[in-house]
Amino acid sequence: MMPIFSSIGVFSLFDVHATDNAIVVLFFVITCVGINRIFVTIRTFQASGHCYGSPNMSQKEMHSRITETMRRSIPTVLTSSLICSTCFFLAGGVPPYVSVKMPAVEVFARHAGLAMLFDTAFYLLLMLPLFQYDARREMAGRCEVWPWYRLHSRSQDEICTMNANGSLRSPVDWFKHAIAPLIHNKWCRAGVLGMFSFTLIGSVYCTLMLEYGFDQTMAFSKSSYLSRHFENLNENLNIGPPVWFVVEGDVQWHDEKVQRKFCTLAGCDENSMGNTIRSLAFAENYPGNFLHGDVYIWLDSFLQFMHPRGTCCKDQRQQL
Repeated sequence: MMPIFSSIGVFSLFDVHATDNAIVVLFFVITCVGINRIFVTIRTFQASGHCYGSPNMSQKEMHSRITETMRRSIPTVLTSSLICSTCFFLAGGVPPYVSVKMPAVEVFARHAGLAMLFDTAFYLLLMLPLFQYDARREMAGRCEVWPWYRLHSRSQDEICTMNANGSLRSPVDWFKHAIAPLIHNKWCRAGVLGMFSFTLIGSVYCTLMLEYGFDQTMAFSKSSYLSRHFENLNENLNIGPPVWFVVEGDVQWHDEKVQRKFCTLAGCDENSMGNTIRSLAFAENYPGNFLHGDVYIWLDSFLQFMHPRGTCCKDQRQQL
């Protein structure tokens, strides 16, 4: 969290704000990178052949093991961090790199690149000292839950002996002796296969119900002037901006033949302008068609108004 907030704070000083979706993605990216660094460090330390609580281990040997772990893990962490940060800055168009001309991507990439550098600094200044403390605690034979309690020297010798003989139980052994036989059971495998198949089919079916397109509100922050524009658009217009079709020229609207070419009422031409627009508005999966929604033809309202039995635009049978 600290690298992300630090990156947002630095860019806020220059009046560059990140979008909400960029912050969410940034949190997961930096968290995954941080977990990977911790895993590399711990795995390197475990590969050095230590055991839990060594009674005969001197402070010099303990310091030597921690130093060897740092020597092998820090170059890997720094190299991966610089490569990731450089890639993000490339996508963000930070000088002297070329801009990709995508504002949302550039803002996210710049925040991610700077957050990666902050995360590396916090790793070196905070995580490594905590790792040294935890490594010394483990090699001294102190418990994780209650670090003030130290195991007896005889218990430490037994743990080291079991570790050397390969008889020390761990979560891996628990999976090997308890979970693996259960999964290899015929009925359990059938149940797992059925559950996986049901999940796969359900996921494929749900993907067919997703709406295509990209939410344009995700491309900018809430402080942008476009945010209010799209909010009003979503509240007042469900399908986008209205479209008007204007007929220009000297049109003889009093002629019934001309009226039948534009209206949609009974007796109008089947391929009239109104019927054509209405059919496109209610058509589904029509290539190249973006019309959707209700269609209002002013000529229909006018003809209904002029009809003696029409109900349009009248109040208590009196024309308004």
